[in-house]
Amino acid sequence: MNVAPSGSLATTPSTLHSQAAAGVPYHPAQRQPEAELRRIPPVEKSEPSQHPEAQQHKHDLKDADARIQRQVEQQQQKQIAQLAARDREVRAHEQAHAAVGGIHAGPPQYSFERGPNGRSYAVSGEVQISTSPVPGDPQATIEKAEQVRRAALAPAQPSTQDRQVAAQATQMKLQAQLELNQEGQEQRTESVEPAAADRRSEFLQARLQTASVVQATEDFQRSVDALV
Repeated sequence: MNVAPSGSLATTPSTLHSQAAAGVPYHPAQRQPEAELRRIPPVEKSEPSQHPEAQQHKHDLKDADARIQRQVEQQQQKQIAQLAARDREVRAHEQAHAAVGGIHAGPPQYSFERGPNGRSYAVSGEVQISTSPVPGDPQATIEKAEQVRRAALAPAQPSTQDRQVAAQATQMKLQAQLELNQEGQEQRTESVEPAAADRRSEFLQARLQTASVVQATEDFQRSVDALV
């Protein structure tokens, strides 16, 4: 058993020194510190250059996407313009009904469609209007029918439904005129009958007066004859 001398350590350098003495070369300078090993930058992988045909294909795809996007935008702008024009037409149409209809027409009501821009556009509408006669007043019914007919035909381009309402108003007016004529005939008949009765009464009174005069004359003549 070997014992290390006092003041020395049985470490690896001692062992390495023993190997060198045995003929194994030792070069301490060839061992690099760990700090230097960490500073060595990693090897970057170089990307292979793209083929010209691949680059052209990529460029063509971008052009196609841009062209499709422009077409979509053009179609959306066209749709928005059509919806805006329809909105103006519908509103003008229904507001004409309501303005002319007055108290006989209700407020315009619309149905909407949302455009590509998120806005709502009126695409159809209606106005409720009364086509019923005024009870017990043919003259008021005639005036109402005339106003309803004007309201139905007020828009620049009346619809089929508008023309049907106008026809109903015309029929209502004709019926009211018939009723008004009948009332006038009855009133004239009632006014003629009292006049005829009055004339008959006057005729009878005249005859009575004549008879009285004749009777008186006859009585006077008989009195004269008696005196003679």
